[in-house]
Amino acid sequence: MARTVDVKMKVPDITRKQFKIVFLAHFALTALAMMAWPVGGYFFTNLFFLGCFIWSLTQPTSSEPVSIGLAVNLFCIIFDIVILGIWFPRVFKGNGKMVFSAVMAIFNLLLRFFSSFILYNDWLDRGDSKQEEVPHQQHQGVTVTVTD
Repeated sequence: MARTVDVKMKVPDITRKQFKIVFLAHFALTALAMMAWPVGGYFFTNLFFLGCFIWSLTQPTSSEPVSIGLAVNLFCIIFDIVILGIWFPRVFKGNGKMVFSAVMAIFNLLLRFFSSFILYNDWLDRGDSKQEEVPHQQHQGVTVTVTD
């Protein structure tokens, strides 16, 4: 006797899907770029950038991690171009691992433009980017008179 079992699973609601997908894509591309391409500055800037992503995920209401992540990402665009210009392999024959790592770094650089757009929109959604008027309060001060 065969018995039929009806299984229903509910998929959890994932918030900020694009933000998390961009984080995972940067993580994967950075890991692949670092396989055979040991550039210390590239590792440090990407580690700091991914740290800002994680910081933003742990504090979803604060705009600080997103704004710092956006600033770091804009710096990384320039830095990646310089690093690729200096360290891109000039000889391709017999240098497959280095070329693969450099190409993954190029894909990571191209993704940075989209991630800047995502970070900027997330920063605007948090609402802290606009200046608010603070009512001026009169403070009582202490008057000091100096006489000779």
